[in-house]
Amino acid sequence: MDRKETFRNFIGSFQRLSIKFPAGEFLYRGLSDAYTDNGNIRLISSSLYRELSGGNKKLVEEVEEDIVNRAREMLYLPHASTLEILTDLQHHHGKTNCIDFTRSMLVALFFACYQDLDRDGAVFCLDAKKLRPLKEITYPETIKKNEVALIDPAPSQESKIRIISQNSVFLRPRHGCVPKGYYKSIRIRASAKRNILALLRDTFGISRNSIFRDLPGFIANEKNFETAAVAFEKAHARFEKNRKTQRFLEELNELLNTHPDYAPAYYERGQIHQYRSDLDQAIQDFSESIRLKHEVEDCRRRRNQCLSYKEKLEKDSARD
Repeated sequence: MDRKETFRNFIGSFQRLSIKFPAGEFLYRGLSDAYTDNGNIRLISSSLYRELSGGNKKLVEEVEEDIVNRAREMLYLPHASTLEILTDLQHHHGKTNCIDFTRSMLVALFFACYQDLDRDGAVFCLDAKKLRPLKEITYPETIKKNEVALIDPAPSQESKIRIISQNSVFLRPRHGCVPKGYYKSIRIRASAKRNILALLRDTFGISRNSIFRDLPGFIANEKNFETAAVAFEKAHARFEKNRKTQRFLEELNELLNTHPDYAPAYYERGQIHQYRSDLDQAIQDFSESIRLKHEVEDCRRRRNQCLSYKEKLEKDSARD
């Protein structure tokens, strides 16, 4: 299935799902590892709820208030709002009772695909009319049991760029978990993730670099690249020593599942597929390496070889 067909299938699923909602504004959340090992879809829950293992519901509020107070004392001026502090914490991976959603279906689709390439993801959709608009967060909470609040983040200079690039909003359930009746979901098969990511990047300009456009995002991307480089060099050294091509191929597959933008792995994997006459996969890998500007001339030469040989095989087959 090609990129466009994969995307059309997703849009079709969304259109069928939207019929189940009353007319309103949709909000979305993408989760790349959306299903447990026994096939159940994961709950939509806050990071603090998960940190506390879904424990005492009152504890979620008490722990968050303590975190906010300590952050205000150490990092902020006394007049800083609770929402501003929680916004910064949320976008720097702190534990809060806020849950990231987005007004952009495409951003949610990116988050459903960009990690865990060997696991099914999901895009969660809900109608904003079901939510209670909230301007500020106070303790004790004013949100009622089984009620979910909708909050626009209060961006500081630290979090402003990421909020804009991700079109972010926060959902805030009373005790950390959104009741299932609030949302529907669309399953994203692991096998479709690469095509979807490529289409989002090439057609809509949505990629890791555009989504995480701030200093923490840059640092995380650099760390991700360094981790991939170390893993690649170790795998390549083992291959040079033992010449076990199948094992090297498996290690390259594993590496690209966790680091899908690491160009040298595409280049090496493309050569293996070319040697094995797996021409379509070789062409795809060399194309990715070219896009990522790695060994461009050699990749073009090899890709042309594969295309020519594929054309010859097709002509020979037609004559038979």
